[in-house]
Amino acid sequence: MRLGKGNAVAAQALLEMVLAVGLLDDCGRGRLHCEQTRSAESTLARATQEGLRTKQWEIAQEGCSALCMLATEHDSQLRNANAGDVIRVLRQVQELSQWANTTASKTR
Repeated sequence: MRLGKGNAVAAQALLEMVLAVGLLDDCGRGRLHCEQTRSAESTLARATQEGLRTKQWEIAQEGCSALCMLATEHDSQLRNANAGDVIRVLRQVQELSQWANTTASKTR
């Protein structure tokens, strides 16, 4: 998406990663700052709005660093978290994604 060659699936995968980072942080498996998460969420929101409007799925350069920091943090979390926390978070992210897909399909 950084190169302007993304799509809705890529945006959803990044959003799921952002959710997982926050949920693992809530389990005590991380060291996030709210500003990092907010910046990444805002970047994805803008990319999604533009992608839906223009069909060009791209992440703005200024927002890319926040997403890269979260991806690095997520890598660290996955190396250090116990399996129970990871499985619980994956289920929560999956439930949120299913809810979002159901909600979106009802509004179309």
